[in-house]
Amino acid sequence: MRAHRTFTRRKGGTTSEPLLGSDPVDPNTPTPVASNADTVLATLHESVGGNPPRRLLVVYTSTAGAPPVLQGRVWFFEQAAGRWFTLEAAKGLTVDTGTFFDLPAPHDPANGAGGTTIHAYLQVSDNAGGNGLYAFAMTPTLS
Repeated sequence: MRAHRTFTRRKGGTTSEPLLGSDPVDPNTPTPVASNADTVLATLHESVGGNPPRRLLVVYTSTAGAPPVLQGRVWFFEQAAGRWFTLEAAKGLTVDTGTFFDLPAPHDPANGAGGTTIHAYLQVSDNAGGNGLYAFAMTPTLS
């Protein structure tokens, strides 16, 4: 498997990666997250076989000594409303273990337009993690 989106955050140190927990808790404030942000995954509303992605698989690993269970929340962008929404409460992300989040799975593209894209934003809080790098990967799944 190769993840559709990867990104890294840091705690401590002076590398160029953004700090863990520095992404907006609510992507609608002050402005919506850009669709090319490294924490945003864009996926078509259906696979080549015509099946919609139903969940988002998120995994993370870390160089920190004892990585904690981090809190993650997934938001999706609704184009007509021009804002991000979340489908469920934050979930615990355990190091080296996959966590599934629900995704909206539209039956048909809006107004019959083809190529509808689902944008999913992963927001991760710090939770007092130890110093080190935190590498995240996410990919849509059909199950």
